[in-house]
Amino acid sequence: SLDMLIKQAASFFKINCGGGAAYPFVADAFFDAGTTISDTGSVLNTGAYPDPAPNAVYQSARLRTGSALGLTYTFTGLIPTASYKVRAHWREFNFTGAGQNVFDVEVIGGTTVVLADDLDPWLFFGLNEIGIMEATLQPDGNGQIVVRVIPTVTTCSINGIEILPV
Repeated sequence: SLDMLIKQAASFFKINCGGGAAYPFVADAFFDAGTTISDTGSVLNTGAYPDPAPNAVYQSARLRTGSALGLTYTFTGLIPTASYKVRAHWREFNFTGAGQNVFDVEVIGGTTVVLADDLDPWLFFGLNEIGIMEATLQPDGNGQIVVRVIPTVTTCSINGIEILPV
């Protein structure tokens, strides 16, 4: 129905993890823990990915250190039968070398998708360069998608998350 299409089109999220609003991304929300960090340095390699976030998204991050629990972002109000693209954004600006910020990323909805296993943004993308990973899945039966960032060393971080209807 038309009402269902309108609701599906409006069911999306663009979150600046650890930062304020940077249109079309809104300020950090829906997280369970962690601290914020920021950096005003150069954001490199934004042309390597289609539709990168605004630079401000890559200049802030939500970080969690010293907890095996990591970070969890929970998005609700999605249509359980619809498919959504989940895009996770990173830029390493806080650490000085490989092996200091290594983590797994899971996206949990009707199924669980491992978006990254032992991701080290410094090693994988490079210092100050952005990285974007994405997966497509349906929410669980309650209309919820969860993004979990779990440290495999001692620290994990994320700069931005998008949940977009497909």
